[in-house]
Amino acid sequence: MWRKWWIRWGVGLLVTAVALWLSFRKVDAASILHSLSQVRWAWVVVAVLSQFVVIYLGGWRWQFLLRPKGKVSLPRIFKLQIVAQYANIVAPARLGEAVRAVMVSKDDKLPMGYSFGTVVIERIFDLFILTLMWLILPLVVFVEHGAARIGSAVLFCVFLAVFIFFVVNKPHLFWRLAQKLSWFIPKKYRENFSEFAKSGMESFQLFVRWRDVGLILGFSMLLFAGQALGAFFMFFAFDLKLTFMAALVVIMLIKIGYIPPSAPGKIGVYEYAVVVALAVFGISRDAALGYAIVLHVVSFLPKILLGQFFVMKG
Repeated sequence: MWRKWWIRWGVGLLVTAVALWLSFRKVDAASILHSLSQVRWAWVVVAVLSQFVVIYLGGWRWQFLLRPKGKVSLPRIFKLQIVAQYANIVAPARLGEAVRAVMVSKDDKLPMGYSFGTVVIERIFDLFILTLMWLILPLVVFVEHGAARIGSAVLFCVFLAVFIFFVVNKPHLFWRLAQKLSWFIPKKYRENFSEFAKSGMESFQLFVRWRDVGLILGFSMLLFAGQALGAFFMFFAFDLKLTFMAALVVIMLIKIGYIPPSAPGKIGVYEYAVVVALAVFGISRDAALGYAIVLHVVSFLPKILLGQFFVMKG
């Protein structure tokens, strides 16, 4: 166990070091400082506020998923969401999702398996939206021909329809997967795991209603768009003449940067993801790095401060 932990930490620190080197190599420090001195801080405040709107929107989605087992107030869910994101940022592993599932189960008396099931549903939909964006957005952004954009819209609708059909008509496949995974668990814990998984599968009963699937999907799309909106507001803060589509590309690269292990807070990896994204639109490394640093602070620091406050308050 400890050996695996040290390997993960070592790989994470190596990834962080490489990302920092790639981000800061061949940059003019004076140019970055000048860029930071020209920031329009009113737009930074707007971007920060938009992040909290996104968290509330995510809270509405989670409240909807938890509804069959109990009503949890939005202020309570907002607190849990902040604590979860705080844990994701400061902890060496992304433990925030488990933290909020455990907290809502323990303090709000919801079944543990069901709570974890709702978190899994959120991740499934978020992953689908991200995958769909990677399939469709390049056609929209980089291909000027009208037929390509019409084709991308058709593809979007087709993938959307296939996904909804799958989750509505085949939710039992998730249960089968859970049963297969139980063979990797020691026999004395297998029965408990099966009960836990069965409880979690109750949350997937939401998939039998097209309306509910549509609502969850709508929430997930709005969440992705809301995250991009924060990056878009930051374009105004740095006087970058870029569109909302460019902000979507920034968020897509940032989410890809979350995949490999790295130091807490995604230091270096976050900046390099943004630099790469903005390079696609012709933004210089110096300007992109200044933007990336402030966007990183805007995205993480308010959650860290508020999360620490909630943790200390208890």
